[in-house]
Amino acid sequence: MSLSFSDTDIAAVGAPPPSAASIAKLLASPKTAARNRGVRLLSSLLPSLSPLPDSTLLKIWKGLFFCFWHADKSLYQSSLATSIATLISSNGSDLGYQFLDASLLTLRREWGNIDYLRMDKFYLLVRRILNHTFQLLQSNSWNLSLVSRVMEVVEKRALGPEGTKGFSYHVVEIFLEELIKFLPVTKETLEVLLAPFLRILENSVDSSLVNKVRTEVFAKFLVNGGKYLGLKKGGDEIEKGSEVELFGYIGLIMGFSKDLLDLAKKEETVQENKKILHELRDGFFKLEKDLEKSCIEISLPSTEIPIEVMKIENGEGSGEILSKKRKKNKEKKNKKKKLKTKENTEEQLVRGSNIEELEEITDSGTIENKENERGNENMINLDENVISNLQKQFEKVAAEAGMSAESKYEIETPKITRKRKKAKSADKLEVSELELSSEDGNMGTNGENISSSVKKVRFSMKSNLVWKPSSPMPPHDLRLPPSATPRGSALKKGVPPGPVRDISSPAAMKRKKPKAKSAKKVLLKGSKSPSMAVKRLRKLQSLSA
Repeated sequence: MSLSFSDTDIAAVGAPPPSAASIAKLLASPKTAARNRGVRLLSSLLPSLSPLPDSTLLKIWKGLFFCFWHADKSLYQSSLATSIATLISSNGSDLGYQFLDASLLTLRREWGNIDYLRMDKFYLLVRRILNHTFQLLQSNSWNLSLVSRVMEVVEKRALGPEGTKGFSYHVVEIFLEELIKFLPVTKETLEVLLAPFLRILENSVDSSLVNKVRTEVFAKFLVNGGKYLGLKKGGDEIEKGSEVELFGYIGLIMGFSKDLLDLAKKEETVQENKKILHELRDGFFKLEKDLEKSCIEISLPSTEIPIEVMKIENGEGSGEILSKKRKKNKEKKNKKKKLKTKENTEEQLVRGSNIEELEEITDSGTIENKENERGNENMINLDENVISNLQKQFEKVAAEAGMSAESKYEIETPKITRKRKKAKSADKLEVSELELSSEDGNMGTNGENISSSVKKVRFSMKSNLVWKPSSPMPPHDLRLPPSATPRGSALKKGVPPGPVRDISSPAAMKRKKPKAKSAKKVLLKGSKSPSMAVKRLRKLQSLSA
């Protein structure tokens, strides 16, 4: 969504230009139309309000903060972030420097109040602000005085000890990622740009920030410098505009080993940071020594590096939307190409395999016969005779194990229904009743005496049946019941299995004794009228007396 100023907005506000307070109110409005109008007014009227006090800029940036807070949808957020960040690079060095100071101060102050749902879009806003800060420096030909002023603001507002630490961590993480788009620059400019990070290694008490500077800044120079030197020694080409070329060149020519050693020797340096300084110094010292031994001349990287700067007539947000659409179209085209290449490769493979088979086949055979032979090698021929022999062998084994041939049945796909489950449970109950009755019959007349002296054991058919595999195993088309051998507590050593009482039989159920009824209830129930019952009670009481 492009945010450009139109004359209708000025006419709607009125003849006199709106004040900074009214623009701030529009920016902080909950209505999207009012916020967009405020951004358009600010981008058009900010150059005319160039001598602005710091308090006025802070009010405007407070409104911009809440304007971005209310922004939804990723495309609109990206468009709004670029339109806000362009106010730094498009209004001259003095106003851009002043606007950068207010933006970093506001974001550092409000960073702790941002919830995790909105954190990603504010990460994007900080990245765009840093990108347009480098655009401002590039448009002024990297003037050393302006670079030093800008880096003082960045060090004071973004990397200082005041405020929340998360904001400074994020700035350290993205600093080189945004700077690489504007490299190469001169050695003097790099010294000014990297001076705040050396001061952090010297004076910062925050160990997390010191580790961030070590890993996100100087470690990248050290690692890419080693890769750069290795590729040069091997005679390989280095990709133009890559981290290996740009960061590796900086790590080799800046002479960080001397600067780091000087910082480590200072008495004012924090004692805990000296170890990190010595480690980094040793790494850069070895790298520089290897460069001297190799006698390789390192030239400045070519300036013909594609800089990722949005140059669009009607604002940068619309360009980002178009670039995303182009990327989607390219991805679709690449997918179609990949599918076509897969189909072509499959056809080539099939043709190549057919040619090889034609060369290998003898005159007596054909291609179809050879393919059938290959398939038959891995398959087992199951004729009717083989199946019948297997069934006969299985029947013999089943007869020896005491199983009847009637128990065989074909495999059927069971239907998972309630009726089927009831039928299964009924079958289990019938089997259990048959087994229990047979056990009771074997017990004989002494069953009662045994039941009184032996522990009573209850077991279910489901948990106490054990499958004993026979040799050879039965074929897959037969489904046999397991052998009814109890397990668990019923097979303890020295304890014979006792009788099992059928709970479902009516004889086993205990008969409830009738409760004794009181004399009053009996008399009242037998009598026809309450008066007769009262008379009978009085007679009984008199007799008992």
